[in-house]
Amino acid sequence: MLPEMTKKKIDEIGGRNIIKILEKKVYQSDLCKTNDRLSIPEKMILLKAEDFLKPEELNLLMTKDPKTNKLNGIPVLVLDPNLKEFNLVLKRWQMTTSITYNLTHRWYEVVKCNNFQVGNVLQLWSFRGLDDQLGFALVRV
Repeated sequence: MLPEMTKKKIDEIGGRNIIKILEKKVYQSDLCKTNDRLSIPEKMILLKAEDFLKPEELNLLMTKDPKTNKLNGIPVLVLDPNLKEFNLVLKRWQMTTSITYNLTHRWYEVVKCNNFQVGNVLQLWSFRGLDDQLGFALVRV
């Protein structure tokens, strides 16, 4: 269950369509400052990406910026377990045999603010905010 305080915060910022995406253990790679990302392996997602991403968002995530040749990302609002707001970027990495979504660009700030440790268990919930912006809420289990 999503904690009541998290639900209330999502309501306060105009959020709706709350969906549990996954529950995962935190690994060293999720805490590494140089990686600066939380990995969200597609095989761990409790539903299909199409259930929380719009078709145009999925299409964007599958492309690269022609100028930089870097993967495109979607700006997302992330609520940490203390309900602090962070502006991160969701990206999609196509590996040889798998797909991983990643929360990037300032993820390490979230790690530091919450003192995440290897083995912590996090739930990731998606929601849609004002202007239909994709958002995520992190819950420490």
